[in-house]
Amino acid sequence: MKSLMELRLKTAVEKTCKDKPCLWSFSVKRVKERKGIDLGIKAGKNRRPGITTGNQYIYRIVFLTTKNNGQPKVDLSYCRKKEKLCSEVEWVNYPRVFITKSGKRVFRFPKEDFLDAEKPLAEFCSDCDREIFYSLKEVLPNEP
Repeated sequence: MKSLMELRLKTAVEKTCKDKPCLWSFSVKRVKERKGIDLGIKAGKNRRPGITTGNQYIYRIVFLTTKNNGQPKVDLSYCRKKEKLCSEVEWVNYPRVFITKSGKRVFRFPKEDFLDAEKPLAEFCSDCDREIFYSLKEVLPNEP
């Protein structure tokens, strides 16, 4: 029998986030180990929120920060807050798009990266309304 975590991840990846953007809480350590991406979080914090948009095989990911780094603001009021999911994510109204030292803002991960129930890359937080693309139009210009 599958665990609740496995079912929630599978549902999020295969159904919920297939047609709409989603908010996830990413493990900084696992992203660094598996993808070689330094999410730049100081000691003590081990999660970073990110918004995914997907197609059949790949998610585009925009990581978020509360630091005022001049990047576009993202209005999380378009994502439904679920109290028991991702409680460590600060649901501030206007976080900003995170930018790496190399200048990268958008990443692409295969959907399989989200299905590892033993050591998940990210924890599903919430689905978001398509209106979140208004916040991300500068970063994801091909989205409606």
